[in-house]
Amino acid sequence: MRLCNPDCLIDWKPVQPPKYKKDYEGKLLRIPTFSRYRPDGADLPPDGAVVCIERRCNNGSQFEMQVSWRCPACDHPHTGYVPEAWIAEDKAQFVEPSGLADATCAIGDHPAVLYLATSYSHPDAAKRAARANLASQCSAWFMRRGWCVISPLSMGHAIAVEGAELPSDFAAYQEVCLRMLEASDALVVLLLDGIRESVGVAAGIDHARKLGIPLNQVKLPGPDASGDAQFELVHNPRWWR
Repeated sequence: MRLCNPDCLIDWKPVQPPKYKKDYEGKLLRIPTFSRYRPDGADLPPDGAVVCIERRCNNGSQFEMQVSWRCPACDHPHTGYVPEAWIAEDKAQFVEPSGLADATCAIGDHPAVLYLATSYSHPDAAKRAARANLASQCSAWFMRRGWCVISPLSMGHAIAVEGAELPSDFAAYQEVCLRMLEASDALVVLLLDGIRESVGVAAGIDHARKLGIPLNQVKLPGPDASGDAQFELVHNPRWWR
């Protein structure tokens, strides 16, 4: 089974609804059980997903909200409609992202496994080592919150350092990397310099989409992050391929 909802990696903080309904547009809404309230909703996102309110409308019998979300695997945008009454009935809740969620929030009947990918190749050995070190730090950041992590770069760099005669390009590790990805529930891309040019990351994204494995992004903290923040999950990420 796949970790079908990448929003479960994010810790969502409930917030009060806007004072005026005209201000709903652009706000984030989490609906724990889409399927329970809309059993016919094949066009709706997975249970527990977070959607963005695009607008309010009156269908003649009730007010509805047009909501949008991106497919967690293909990154294609989708829209649907949910009753505005869900807010008053506590079936939908306004939220804001507030960091990395504990792994117990994951959907499924077994621990979720995350595959961490990032850029590595560079003519400067010190640069390659720094990228591998960041991948290991990011893996530890996830693991401290209970997530299971596969970090091919952490393993591959250690092997490359010990075997100077071994190739270090992605082609040499492609088979094992893609097999590890196939055994994972979600792909998490650590955004470092060179990420858009990385052949390995590109292959991972393409393979994950082919298999329907959700894609996620994590980045180094911004200048306004708290002093102890090591990494930040990217809500509603944009992809370059």
